[in-house]
Amino acid sequence: MRYSPFLVEAEYNAHFVAFETLLRESDVIVICVPLNKSTRHLIGAAQFEKMKTGVVVVNIARGPIIDEAALVAALDSGKVSSAGLDVYEFEPKVHEGLLKHPNCTLLPHMGTFTEETSLDMEVWKTVTDCNMIARIGLNWILKLITLCFIELDHSQHEILSDAW
Repeated sequence: MRYSPFLVEAEYNAHFVAFETLLRESDVIVICVPLNKSTRHLIGAAQFEKMKTGVVVVNIARGPIIDEAALVAALDSGKVSSAGLDVYEFEPKVHEGLLKHPNCTLLPHMGTFTEETSLDMEVWKTVTDCNMIARIGLNWILKLITLCFIELDHSQHEILSDAW
């Protein structure tokens, strides 16, 4: 089945709106977009200005999507009443203003640290590996593995030789 915004709207009683409308009318904004050229600093000073006073902002996507200096200013002014982040613009460094702000909740990016997600990731990797083998051929994979073992064995041999 293909994705249809009309089906999503009907099923969840949701409405797709323009970005400017979303900024202007939302009480809570949860950011979950991929990071690319067009989304870097998608939320900055100009976007915070368009938001309702007292908006809650949550970023669970990628850190550089929010200009953290602009977020700190918006928190300090009360434009943003609170923020929740588990990703940071300059990871692992976190903006000092966010660390000190009482209305900012900062968490490590651990969304994949669940048993279910770990299992899903293992399955995904296995499927990906099988697809890679199918694409480039088992013979090439075996040659690559053989070269890796030869290199590993050679490195260990040098280490052992140095030790004696």
